[in-house]
This record gives sequence, structure tokens and C-alpha cells, in this order.
Amino acid sequence: MARRALSRGAARALGTKAPSFKPQLADVNTSRLAAFSDKLIGCAGPRGYDRRHYERLHARSVSEPRQFWRAVFDAVRLPGSLGPRERDARGAVPWRDSGPPGAVDWFPDAAVNHAELLLEGPHKPDENLALLSYTERSAAPVETTYGALREEVGRLRAGLAADGVGPGDRVAGVVANDAGAAAAMLAATSLGAAWSSVSPDFGERGCLDRLAQVEPKVLFVSDAYSYRGREFDVVDKISNFTGIGDALKTTARAVVLPYGFAGDAAMDSSVKLPFPAVAARDYGAPGAPCLYDRGGFDRPAYVMFSSGTTGKPKCIVQGPGVALNHAKEGSLHWDLREGERSLWYTTTGWMMWNWLLGAALTTGGAAVLYDGDATFCPARGKNTVGYLWDVAQSSDSVLLGGSARYLGACAAENLTLPPLAALKRVGSTGSPCPPSAYAWLASQKPGVGLHSTSGGTDLNGSFHGGNPWLPVFEAELQSAGLGLDVAVLDEAGDGEVAAGEQGELACRSAFPCAPLAFLGDDREGSKYRAAYFDDAFGGGRAWQHGDWVEPTENGGLIIHGRSDATLNPGGVRIGTAEIYNAIEPLLDASPDFSDALVSAQPFVARDGDTEIDDVRVVLFVQVADAAARDALTAAAAAGDADALVELCRCDDAFAKALKTTIRERGSPRHVPAIVCRVPDVPRTNNGKKVEMACMNLLRGRPVANRGSIANAGVVDFYEALAPHLEKLLPQGGRRSLEAALGPAPAPAVDQEAASRLRALGAAKTLVRDQGRIPAERREYLRAIVASAYPGRAIEAVAAERPPPKVRSKVSVDDDSLEARCLRRITSEANGDLAARILAFEKEWRRCFVDSLRPSHLPEGWTVDHTIVPRARPPPSTLVCRAHLKGKCTWGRACKYRHDGV
Repeated sequence: MARRALSRGAARALGTKAPSFKPQLADVNTSRLAAFSDKLIGCAGPRGYDRRHYERLHARSVSEPRQFWRAVFDAVRLPGSLGPRERDARGAVPWRDSGPPGAVDWFPDAAVNHAELLLEGPHKPDENLALLSYTERSAAPVETTYGALREEVGRLRAGLAADGVGPGDRVAGVVANDAGAAAAMLAATSLGAAWSSVSPDFGERGCLDRLAQVEPKVLFVSDAYSYRGREFDVVDKISNFTGIGDALKTTARAVVLPYGFAGDAAMDSSVKLPFPAVAARDYGAPGAPCLYDRGGFDRPAYVMFSSGTTGKPKCIVQGPGVALNHAKEGSLHWDLREGERSLWYTTTGWMMWNWLLGAALTTGGAAVLYDGDATFCPARGKNTVGYLWDVAQSSDSVLLGGSARYLGACAAENLTLPPLAALKRVGSTGSPCPPSAYAWLASQKPGVGLHSTSGGTDLNGSFHGGNPWLPVFEAELQSAGLGLDVAVLDEAGDGEVAAGEQGELACRSAFPCAPLAFLGDDREGSKYRAAYFDDAFGGGRAWQHGDWVEPTENGGLIIHGRSDATLNPGGVRIGTAEIYNAIEPLLDASPDFSDALVSAQPFVARDGDTEIDDVRVVLFVQVADAAARDALTAAAAAGDADALVELCRCDDAFAKALKTTIRERGSPRHVPAIVCRVPDVPRTNNGKKVEMACMNLLRGRPVANRGSIANAGVVDFYEALAPHLEKLLPQGGRRSLEAALGPAPAPAVDQEAASRLRALGAAKTLVRDQGRIPAERREYLRAIVASAYPGRAIEAVAAERPPPKVRSKVSVDDDSLEARCLRRITSEANGDLAARILAFEKEWRRCFVDSLRPSHLPEGWTVDHTIVPRARPPPSTLVCRAHLKGKCTWGRACKYRHDGV
């Protein structure tokens, strides 16, 4: 029987898994969440680790959401007004049936301003620190108090007002993560305009695809940014963008900010932008008051960007509800207080930048900003994974946040942390956090919890995340966010799944930080609705977030990855359309390839003994030649893995050209690990690429919607290829062997068997797809079958067993690559073959997976068991295969055994 992911029942044990962190009872009872709960629902008495107290509070927050959000507004002492309390409607707030679903009239009489919510309040005196900016350029951070920040915002605000910026306009920035960017954002939103930012490390297409849609009236630009010890001129970079003048026709002015909010902006007179540019020091009016144009709860404050999965990144418009949610998360979920400092490693192109400023400033604390590489120490000019912790130590941060991959790298190095006396919490987001990170942090800082969160740009916050009341369990998110009616639903969206089962993360009622609209959408919000609401999922009544998750007996949540086609390598969300856009000119110019499909394959990355769940980007390129397509299809149908892998291998020169183009027009994260030749790309009847079908196969899931795929037969090809895809990873070691030992002889090919194999694949295609493939294609396949099996019925040929492998087996006694490499090892082994293999170069060992058997050894060499490299690295570790099968005669004396593999 299905039940809620957040049980409202009374008693429930915490389960058998021991927590990695438990908050102290005194901390639980003195938390801001405890004071808030006592006031809202009168939850008195010790809370300890009893989840029922939080579940009761959560139930109240979703049953009476307007009353809950008003209580947050009052508890954090936010300025402005939400209107008369008696005007608040009672009960849950459903998604809108018409128009943009999230454009709910939360507080009809509200008068608020986004910048005012962050900058003003009785808990933000002038002398208190607001921002602390670190960059790779400067050895010392730049401190900005609330008073100084308000003064700078007032000055920039005056300049924007003089340029005609007001409510309804948009201001954008290509800006580094420093105090100057924060001041520009606050100045724009103080006037009632919406702010949008792009990280300066984005490529040309990434910047223009975003900025052109925003149509900013004024563009802020950092004069530079630094990364790994190198400094880059941002203004010069932007000036060289092709078509920037056409893309930014509405931009009246560029304001150049000094990097790090220190000194004057560098203005090179030889650099020409298509619109007037002025240094920030000369912009605005010094001493101008910091005023705020208040408006309704539906006034845009931010324009955020989606990942660009189905085209150009979608422009997500968000209102003041985002700041209200940041105040809720900062105060109640992260327990941030006045005067406390928070650091989260981010760029201005990621929603965590908006979140950090919102959570820190609304609660009266300070945001610690760092621009640069988190693993590069500028003072010493070298890599060190612990540098971000040094920044946390220097800044006395109570919260440090970063990506799951970064924390996994710290655990892999078993990093020794500095004292970090002020640190109370560590946050992780972007992808599931590896269990090793929890154990490592517990060993280094037993009194500090690691809180993993899941949410995203769409709501500029978290659906699940930190909770100061509850224990932390490895790999689990602690609890659903207050005010969010979160549930884990089955694939149809009809019911909730039980603990231990997997399903879709959904939100069944509206929330104030939901997008107001998408820029460029129609009046009915068609793009908005298509992004989050699927009629086939619960009748379109619930927000479908796209995370594939599992509720646990502890009341938490385990994230298993994305359920949609968004790529997420290293925890960085990437849209497939950005890759398609980059390679389109190459495909158009190539006579050998006609189309492409981008997907992601899960794999386990290893760093020492630490396993990290990750995904690799895979680029499938469709071959243009009909004969090549038939050969690929036939090899897959016959189950010939060796032939299939060789046929799928892409030409090195073309693969390199694709990767170089993708890196230049996107980022290093966009570059595919594998480039693979395929016969076709799955598409719907209206021509749309079916990325999810391929992604499901690479995750080991069945394809449930074959009926909606026009060329459904190609799914069988991807299904046959998926288990062997890793063999297409670039093998630098094999190329080294070829260079050192010369090319291996071509294996003999049985032409008759090859013809029969091709005919068998054609027959299977005809039987499976008859009636759907074009008539001329069907006749072509019939001719292939008839040439190899004259007079035989198609169905009879399709039922035939595959012929023997087309490629003859190469003996190690000949001059094959493996044989020559093995002879070289044994000639230098001095009687200890295993030791010699272990000492052999890593690149050479990679050629010996499943290659070494006793029969392969030269005369006079004997071993009692087979030694092969482990399937999951480190590559220097050798394992006895016979021991794995329980057949090793050496027993526990075998030094190459590996129990539990």
C-alpha cells in the first residue's frame, strides 16, 4: 500500500543504519526552527531525534501555506508588507489550471522589493559585515559592511535610473563572483527591474544564447576574472563575440566593474563594444540614497536560465517569493543568525550565487564570496584540494557549501582540515554526495554535519535538504523543505511509493518561489507547463521535478540521478542542446555523418579507494553511408560484441574535432568522454529526438515508450551496444603499444559468414519493423537476405542462429599486439610473471583485460590461476579470477585474492 514520503504517523524507528551525525539536544532546542515551531504550532518539550515533531510542523506548513509563509516573513523581520492578514485565503494552494501554473496570487496586497528584503531590517546595522570577497588576485579579502553596500547600491541605482531603467526592465551581468556583482544586482532590483547574470567563463554561444533572450537595457561586465593562477580580460572577450551587436540591440550601456571590488576597473581604449562603456567609478551619483521601489508579489526579480536541454536555455522569471524562500532556508533549515558568515563555492551563472546572497543577507549575516578555483592556492601557485577550507578558516564561516564531487575529492585525499572553530554545517548539492564524504567529515569534525540538498534553478532553492533537528545518514537527504508538499510518486504519478522503492520527485501544490513565467512564453504558459507538468504524470496536477529518488525508512531521501535527459557530469548540470548547437556546423560539413544524439552513462569514478558516482557524456553520431548503417545494425542483431565495438569506433581526427569544438563553444564539462558511431537516432513521429530512451538504456532501465518512437527498431541497437560502451573509451595505452611494437596484423575475416551475419540482421529488422519502415528500405533489406539465403522465407532466416564470429580468433603465438606485449613482459619477468605485470606501465596493462590465460604463456611458463586487472580500478590492483569463482587451489594463501569483489 502506498504511503506518503513524509509519514504523518506517530511512531517510526530510525532504522538500522547508524547516523553519521547527530545534533546535540541543546542545539536542537535552541535552534531558530525550534523557536519558530513553538510560535506556529506550540510544539513544546524536548525534540531530540523524534521526527514526529518535524512532520507535524511540515504538515501544518503545507496545509496552511499562506499562514506559514507569512510567519516566516515576520520571524525573519523582513521589510515591506504582505498586506492584511485577514485577506489570506485558507487551505492548500493548487497550481493554476490556466496561464503559467506558478503565477499564483499569493498576497494580493503585498508591497515588497527584492533588494530591500536583502538589505534592510533592524538586524542589519551599518557597521555589520555584509560581504567578504576573496579572489585569486588578492591575498586579502575585501570587506563590505551593510552601510558601505547600501551606499554603493544607491550610487549604481542612480546611474541605472538615469539610463531609464525601471520596473519591468531587465539588467544583466557577465560578472565575477565578488561584491561588485552583488551591488549591481541589488541596484537593479531596487528599481523594480529584473536581474540576470552569466559567469564570465562561459563561451560565446553560452553567453549570447542567454543574454539575447533577456534583452538587457544595461549590461554590467567585470574587467577580469582569474582561474588557476591565470587572469582573463572579460571586456576583450565579449568584444570579440560574433554578432554581439545584433544579439544585444536593446543594451544602451555597459558598466565595467573592477575585479574583486578593489581599485578602479581596467578600461582598454582599444577594446570596442557595440554600445557605450563606462567604468563603474564614473557611473551613477556618489552619495545618492539607497531607495526601493516596492511592488506586488508577482513583480519579476530574477531571470534564471535552464540548462538548455531542448534548445536555447529557457529564461525562468522569478519574483520576491525567491527571497522569502531564501529567508526560510537560511533561518530554519541552516540555522543562520545575525552576524554569521556563510561560504558556498559557486559562480554567478549558478543559482547557488543567488541563494547564498539571499540566505545570508535576509538573516542579517554575511555572504563569503570566492572567485577562482577551489583547488588552487594562489599564494603558493599550486593545486591543493584544501584551499576552500582555508578560506572558510580565514573567514570564520559557520557554513561551507560545495559540490558533491569536491567533497568526494577531499575524502579521497583524506584531507586534514584546519581548526575551523566557527564551522557548524557543511552543505552539498549538484549531485548525490558519496558516502565516503560523510565518513571523512565525521572523522575530521565530529560535531559538524554534512547536509546534502536537492532542488535547483527552477525554484532557486531546495525541495529536500538540511534540518537542524534531525540526524544525518550517509547518502540521505534529511527531510523535505517546509512549505513544500513534496512526494515521491510512481512513474505514472498516480500514487506514492513506499520506503525503499524508487519514483519521481514531485510537488503537489504551489509554492511562492515557483517561476512566475518563462520569457517568450505564450499567455497560457505552454513552455512552462511542458517543462514541469505532464498530463501523463498524475494528470498534470503535480510539479514533476525530474529527479529519480527513493524514500527511506529514516524519513529521508536518496537521489539516484536525473529522470530526464539533462546531463549532470561531476554535478554540473548541462543541457544537450548546447552540445548540439556546438557541433552542428561540423555535422553539416561532414560527408560521413548526418546527425547526433547526446546522452549520459553512469559510472563509478575512483580516487584511491574512494568510489564516486558520476556520469560521463556520450556523443552518438549517425553515419550517413547506408552500407555502414547496415553493418552496424547487423552486428548488433547478431550479438557480435567485438565487431560491434570496432564498427562503432569513431575516427580519431573527427572525434578530436568534435571535442575541440565543444570545449571552445561550451566548456570542458561539455566534452564527451565517448564519441560513438550509430546507424540512426531515435525520434518521435514529429521528428523530435528521444533522448530519454537512450538514457534509460545506459542506466539499465527498460524503454517504456517504444510505441511513440517512429524508428523503434534502432532502440534494439542501443540496447545491444550499452553493455559494451566502455570499450569505446579512448585507450591511450593501446596507441602507445602500437607505436612501440608496430601495428597488429589484421585478423582474417570469413566473407561468407559476414554476408550471412548481415542478412540475419536484415531479416530480424524486417520481422520486427515490417509496416513501419519505408518501402524502398524494406526492398533493400529483402535483397540482402535473398543474396545470402536464396529461396528462404524472411521469418525462417530471422529464426536462424547467428553464424560463427566473423573475425577469426587471433592466437597469442602469432604477431598479435597481445602476444608481442606478453612476450615482452615474460622476457623481463625473471620467473615472476605476476610481479612483472604488476610493475608494468599502466597504459600497457589496460590491454590485458580478459587476455591472460595459462594457455597464452610461452613454453616453460606455468601458473595455477589466471590473473587479470580488476574490472573496476585502480588498475594497479590484480585479482585472481579463479579465486573469484571459488576454484583457486591456493585458497587464502593466494596473494591475488580479493574477497567480496
